[in-house]
Amino acid sequence: MNPVAQSVRPKVLNFYLRHLPAAHIPDLENVTRYVEEAVVKQVARTPTGAEQDRDFDKLVKIEIYKLAGDTTRWLASQQELVLREVRKSGVKDPRLSRLVMGLNTVQAKSVIETFTRSPYAANRLAGTYRRRRANTIATTETTKWVSVAQRAVWGAAKKQGYLPIWTRVVWKNSRWDRVCDRCRLMNNQPSTPDGMFITPEGFWIYTPPLHPNCRCGIYLKGGD
Repeated sequence: MNPVAQSVRPKVLNFYLRHLPAAHIPDLENVTRYVEEAVVKQVARTPTGAEQDRDFDKLVKIEIYKLAGDTTRWLASQQELVLREVRKSGVKDPRLSRLVMGLNTVQAKSVIETFTRSPYAANRLAGTYRRRRANTIATTETTKWVSVAQRAVWGAAKKQGYLPIWTRVVWKNSRWDRVCDRCRLMNNQPSTPDGMFITPEGFWIYTPPLHPNCRCGIYLKGGD
């Protein structure tokens, strides 16, 4: 995880710790604003030769808005799957629906099973799961948001003509020892500032992460 990501991750973790226990999902506007405030300000310090004028800021915001939307859609779909597990369980106690908020389906099933024996134990288990999931999401989303912000800044710089045509965005593995085989295959793969990367399975993605807890990043090559 690069220095920018390391500085941003605590803010992302706090963001999800606040929202995962809630009965609502942070909306797109909330997430987009958070990305702008917590991430873009950090990334924009990276020199690209671009002037930080009003037009440049507008281009960055457009790019961020386009790329941040799937965060909220993913969280909403996860919540619906969890609530479906509650309905399938047949447990009518309204406390259960609140307990499983912010969990994934595997965690929710475990909490539901525990709840039938001891609501108190289920409450403690849900809290443990929620903190664990917040950490996983924080690592994954930090990787994503920093990469999204970088590509937004670099894409805006390219559109304004501040980057030479030979500039490339390169996928880079983290320095962490536990790099998976899929990420290892992605290492040093180049793309244009507004292009995409191809995964080992043949799918196209715009930025890391490749999987949950992914710590890969991207860097600009030839943009000096």
